[in-house]
Amino acid sequence: MSERHDIVVIGGSQAGLSVSYCLGQCAMDHVVLEREEDVGHAWSHERWDSFTLVSPNWFLRLPDFSYDGDEPDAYLPRDEIVRHLKDFCTMVRPPIRHGVDVMGLCRVGDDWVLETSNGEIRTRNVVVATGYFHQPKVPDFAAGLPGDIVQVDPYTYKNPSDLPDGATLIVGSSMSGVQICEDFVEAGREVYMAVGSGNRVPRTYRGRDIFAWLVDMGWITKPVNSVTHEERYAASMMLTGARDRHGVNLHHLAASGVTLTGRFNGVENGVGHFASDLNQRIGESDAFAVEFKGMVDDHIREHGIDVPQACGDNTDEGLPLDGPLYAEPEQIDLAAAGISSVVWATGFACDFDWIREPVLDGRGFPRQQRGVSDLPGLYFCGQHWLHTFASGGFFGVGEDPAHIAEHIRLRLETAG
Repeated sequence: MSERHDIVVIGGSQAGLSVSYCLGQCAMDHVVLEREEDVGHAWSHERWDSFTLVSPNWFLRLPDFSYDGDEPDAYLPRDEIVRHLKDFCTMVRPPIRHGVDVMGLCRVGDDWVLETSNGEIRTRNVVVATGYFHQPKVPDFAAGLPGDIVQVDPYTYKNPSDLPDGATLIVGSSMSGVQICEDFVEAGREVYMAVGSGNRVPRTYRGRDIFAWLVDMGWITKPVNSVTHEERYAASMMLTGARDRHGVNLHHLAASGVTLTGRFNGVENGVGHFASDLNQRIGESDAFAVEFKGMVDDHIREHGIDVPQACGDNTDEGLPLDGPLYAEPEQIDLAAAGISSVVWATGFACDFDWIREPVLDGRGFPRQQRGVSDLPGLYFCGQHWLHTFASGGFFGVGEDPAHIAEHIRLRLETAG
């Protein structure tokens, strides 16, 4: 006989715990299924040693559980993120089952049937709260790299000392790429970086963190239906929360000894092939920073905000690009360059293949409206741009669960 519940929540991290909290506030019977044996496993096991959030601590805003420490303007490191989640879990007291893996989900009549490592579970309502960074994107041509080159991604990379001596090629220059690159620079390692599509922004501007401006200007809470396709699927910005609240950009990395290249296009017989687009990409990235600062300046003037004048901000160097600044190698013999490892910081993909119903769009994202899917009784939470930019992060993940819980409550009432 199948186990049965009114509501099943899949995933026990920040999104799943937030959903459980909101369901509990409405006294709705439910169970939370978590594949791992501990809270915050993805944060503790799938992030590198020096990892920090790039949003300030005041941005931590789980339901009825905001940050209340002594450093609101600092950036929580990996182990403290896990501690924060565990403290939230203690407050929520969710009906959670650890070590239960959900391998399949399908609809049978009016029921949703979950195939789990503990047997079949049936429910009328299921909330998928498994996040959105499911698997790193690695290009197919990675298989053609010489066998003695060690390949890692942001989930398997921990620190430079784990990789063999020699130079490292970091592929990708968005958030993960620039942070990992700084790890290698600080360790005194030789680094090559194949530049991608991430744009630079100031860590702080006119005395305030970039996230304060994003919140003030309403960008963080813009609904997904108000942004362009390009905005929704844009690469992450060049940001770090590490150490001294410094800005990071490609000019700084080059000045610290990093050899920059254009996009990594493939490898043949041990020779890497790179696009001649490095200076173009740097110019576009720099222009984005100029445009962003202009938006902030306009917002300040429009609302009469009393802040310092723009002077000496920490990403001004190299703005804007005036003609080619960097060599653009089209080929690099990996062995001759001493490259012994590659870090693929090329983004992440969703994996919902275990949902055996037609609920995904052409890009593999769920079709939904603020977490409510096209199919009755199926919900999603914790997705980037689920409803707003912040829906997948600590600032906005608490907003959508309340909407989902209310929708489920009304559905259960209607069903009698």
